[in-house]
Amino acid sequence: MRHLVLAAFVLTGCPSPDAPPAPTVTITHTGPELTELALDAIDAAPLWLQADLAFTLRKLDSTLQDDIGAAIVDLDDPYLTDEVAFTIARSAPEYLESSGFYPQLFVENAQLIYDRDPELAYVQLDDIGEPGVDADYETTATYQAEIDEVQVERTLDRETYYWYLVHPRMEDEYPLYVDPWAYCGNSECASNPEDGSFWRDFLWDGAAESCPDDRDCPLIADYVTEAEVLWKGKSYNRDDNGAVGRLIQWQLDSMVFGAGDERPIQPNRIYAVGCGNCGEWADMATAAARTALIPSHNVGAFANDHTWNEFWDDGWQQWEPVNNYVLHWTYYVDGDGNYSRSYDSLDNDCDGLADEGLDEQPGSGSTDDTDADGDGYSVLDGDCDDTNGDVNPDADESTENRYDDDCDGVAEVDDGTDADDDDGDGYSIEDGDCNDESSGVYPGQDDPSLSSNRLFAISAGRGDSRISSERTLDYGTEAYLRFTVSDEDGRPVDGAIVNVYGNWSVYGYPEYPAWATEGITGPDGVGVVHVGEANPYGYAVTSAAGNDPSPGYLYSDQIEWTEAGETYDFTVTVDGEMPEERSYALTELPNPEVVHWETVTIDLAITEGRVEADGAHRGTSRSNIVPVAVDVMIVDDDGWEAFEAGKT
Repeated sequence: MRHLVLAAFVLTGCPSPDAPPAPTVTITHTGPELTELALDAIDAAPLWLQADLAFTLRKLDSTLQDDIGAAIVDLDDPYLTDEVAFTIARSAPEYLESSGFYPQLFVENAQLIYDRDPELAYVQLDDIGEPGVDADYETTATYQAEIDEVQVERTLDRETYYWYLVHPRMEDEYPLYVDPWAYCGNSECASNPEDGSFWRDFLWDGAAESCPDDRDCPLIADYVTEAEVLWKGKSYNRDDNGAVGRLIQWQLDSMVFGAGDERPIQPNRIYAVGCGNCGEWADMATAAARTALIPSHNVGAFANDHTWNEFWDDGWQQWEPVNNYVLHWTYYVDGDGNYSRSYDSLDNDCDGLADEGLDEQPGSGSTDDTDADGDGYSVLDGDCDDTNGDVNPDADESTENRYDDDCDGVAEVDDGTDADDDDGDGYSIEDGDCNDESSGVYPGQDDPSLSSNRLFAISAGRGDSRISSERTLDYGTEAYLRFTVSDEDGRPVDGAIVNVYGNWSVYGYPEYPAWATEGITGPDGVGVVHVGEANPYGYAVTSAAGNDPSPGYLYSDQIEWTEAGETYDFTVTVDGEMPEERSYALTELPNPEVVHWETVTIDLAITEGRVEADGAHRGTSRSNIVPVAVDVMIVDDDGWEAFEAGKT
């Protein structure tokens, strides 16, 4: 929430002819006390991290502050300080306070990153500045890639290195020590450092030590250490695509698709179970990439019930190991952002027409007069399969296949097998099946409804549980929902979470809401959410000041259809008031005997504010925002006492 900072300057005594020049007063936020060990840890961190580290440590009790502070202060290698400090500063207090948290995991996480560096030819860590000597220092990584057979070099920016390579949390799991071979149902599988292991160590080569006799345990170390480049810029390729291709092969060798009774979210346990749906595959791919020092994160179209991955190379690149996908941007839309799968251009019901009776929709990318397969005939012209150039009204009927080549509604006694039920749909050619090689085509089958793959939003998670919808743009054309949230008194509400819903059409239940993504309002009470076009959307807003609608409810289909590039505005009033949360900084002038000068200059240096709010994933998330308003007052002793007493 917003913090109202009040600076009180105490003026006492009588004027002096020898008064010094007017001072510059620095105002700092004061909060809960930090222990001496916590202060030492903050002082050891680089300047760019100190404020965030202090912000997080202040949320914790003194014992935990000391435990975490000692993890930083007692480091054997000072070059690990920035990595350890970052993961602490950018972790949710809820996780740091949990029973499964051990500060040494953050130390091990940083050490393993440096241990992997000399073993990998395609990446090199670069330390910028020296801990203990330079007040500000950081680490980055430089990669070798091969794009169009040309060797290129990439260097990570600060955010990508620390958030998506260093941070030990991928999405909805907590970073924990986990015993991979112990059944844990669908819980976190939390263990301790003696009985469990951390995924960055276990996936690299640690699995070999405890691998059961009745199974193979592929090790990442055996796959990527021979790779010379990060990747070779090749789509749909794992055989000759650098370290990225090798990781795809490692995961295909380690897992099969399909969830069992246990649906773990910890990479160690997913590895041991050896199977999973897209969620388990995405978690494993991100953990594997970071183990091999490749920045990666999970992305997902949650309302479409699918998730996959991206790795970084001069921008985020799509990959999905379970399908051998690299640069598969058009799963939901084509290159122009059109939803061509809304029409399948097939004669599904064998009546001689394809896609008849479907209303054209904005963004469908297909109309009846489009010749999709280039054979000179469109669906409007009677092409019953506009995905196959050999099928059209002027084609010769073949006796070498089992479908209607000339679109006359009949597949001839092909090869004399007219009575067989060859594709398993219950209809033979003799029964009128115009494509007995496809079980989805037969008399009475419905032409398709609008595609289930229309994109609601692409969301990416971060280690502190913050969710961003800004990845939507790379997967299709997008629209924007802008929310202006205020309390009952008309004051802007910052830190409000706007949950956006699509509908569960992917499973044929469009009347049920499906969570799509979220946004967080800034100090002006405004939050913008990126969504896909051509969809209906509803919302629910929650905040410390109140909610709209009441908890447990939501407004469905507030937008019935989004147009590409359009912004849709919502004005929301929550059912409560902004809390009066105040922080005070009391500063005395250097010379207490002075009562006035001609001018008193107050220099306020405020570069950013902080908001925090509960995320859709467990734990709070924090966002940098523009500076918040600051109120300043100058009072004497009596005025300060009156203020403290609650008087105006």
